[in-house]
Amino acid sequence: MKRELLLLSALLIVAAGIHTAAADNTISIRPDTTCVGTDELFTIQIFADSVSSPFDGYEALIEFDPLALELHAITEEPLLPDLCNNTWWYHSETDSTAFISHVALCGGNTIDGPGLLSSITFRTLSLLTTTHIDFVYIELYQAGEIVPVAEINNSVVVVRENCASACCLSDASCLVLDEESCLLAGGTWFVSQITCEPNPCLFMAVPEMAPLDQNRFGLEIHPNPFQNQAKIQFTLLETGTTKLGIYDLAGRVIWSKQAAGSDRGSTSIVWDGRGNSGRAVNSGIYFCVLSFNGQTQMRPIMIYR
Repeated sequence: MKRELLLLSALLIVAAGIHTAAADNTISIRPDTTCVGTDELFTIQIFADSVSSPFDGYEALIEFDPLALELHAITEEPLLPDLCNNTWWYHSETDSTAFISHVALCGGNTIDGPGLLSSITFRTLSLLTTTHIDFVYIELYQAGEIVPVAEINNSVVVVRENCASACCLSDASCLVLDEESCLLAGGTWFVSQITCEPNPCLFMAVPEMAPLDQNRFGLEIHPNPFQNQAKIQFTLLETGTTKLGIYDLAGRVIWSKQAAGSDRGSTSIVWDGRGNSGRAVNSGIYFCVLSFNGQTQMRPIMIYR
């Protein structure tokens, strides 16, 4: 389980002129939220969401709570084998960690697009719990050189008997549905809220709120749910004044940030889960509201402690 195993294997790759570039690579554990019953198997995926700097190998250490989850299997997925028929694939596990080392041993071939790297299957042990599957670290390599990872997204697992949860429809109505039924209805599913009381869809208290299915600014939040901090990203088509706010379910402003003369193009702002007072907010569902030149866009955001 030593990193030297990966480095020694990567040195077998014949390549010239390799350099470490500034990267915007994003690696995630998918899905970001899973609801599953007790004593059931479920699978998470290690996924390359975006690749701006190519790589030909990776090494990852993932941790989980052994009181809630039991590791069942670690599986090689097609992204690297499809790149090269000759791959180094090694994995090991303890009662609370999973280690993966995976390298394509073909000189000059690199991964330059998104795809599935590997998967891990767990069995749930405890009932009525929320637990986490997190990267301790993940490193990407190109011919033995480290390729920086700009963003890492972890996963939340909710274990309970019934996975029906609050589903918000575009008209602000709330129904208790399972995830599949909610998505088929075009709704937004809140795995952590099993009833519609209080109604997480009551964003109408925030003025000029846009329906959930309109995303005129490309407003996205990653990761969501989050524990420590979330990156809020949006794109402006012209210059103007932006106001970004976090609201609670009653429509009260928890945190806000305003910037006059914002340039057009993509922008990202990090929220650390604290209010304007500097105190950490409680776990729960909030709404991220972006206002720009008289238009407003909203996305639900969930924080867990």
